[in-house]
Amino acid sequence: MSEIIIHLREVQKWYDESRVLALSSISLSIAKGQWLTVTGRSGSGKSTLLAVLAGLDRPTKGRIVVDGIEQPSRKEWRWLRATRIGFVFQTFQLLPTLTAAENVEIPMFGVEQSNRRRRMRAGELLRLVGLEARAQHYPAAMSGGERQRVAIARALANDPAIIIADEPTGNLDSGTSAEILNLLEEIHRSKNTTMIVVTHEAEIAAKGDRTIELSDGEIVADFTSG
Repeated sequence: MSEIIIHLREVQKWYDESRVLALSSISLSIAKGQWLTVTGRSGSGKSTLLAVLAGLDRPTKGRIVVDGIEQPSRKEWRWLRATRIGFVFQTFQLLPTLTAAENVEIPMFGVEQSNRRRRMRAGELLRLVGLEARAQHYPAAMSGGERQRVAIARALANDPAIIIADEPTGNLDSGTSAEILNLLEEIHRSKNTTMIVVTHEAEIAAKGDRTIELSDGEIVADFTSG
């Protein structure tokens, strides 16, 4: 039986003083090393689910276990996001006043105290994503694909067990999207990283081990590939 790294049981999330139900009794177990794709129309609950999985928003009701920690406290969530969960966003979220290498170093502050080791790790990760030569460039001087590669390198800074990617190719052309998807696949395969990827793109959904579809805050489909 596969080891479960994230487990949600009957999780609900209400907004607007309990007038808007964003998640309705979601029960979901995600295996270690699984690539889970989350699909659904706008307003289906995808963003809320990601926020709950990352501890950025607390469920109104229900139980959550992440990497062996049940109902993480605020302090435990901060530790999980610093050391066990990496993030890749559609809009890259790079700091424009920092170089590529400096952006990659950001998650390491508070985790790795040595300036030298942070710089070395950033260099290693930029080599991994094929951007060693762009280490000292600023985001404005990079293409969208290069910025997303930097964002992926940053997500890997502390060697997380889980990567959460929200529409990681949404702002990229088809050719660059394919390159980013191949990079994520290689990371998933080589490191056995648990990938949770929100997407509207069928090509990305087809790459996963498992796909769930949300509608009105409920899981309406759950199937595995192969």
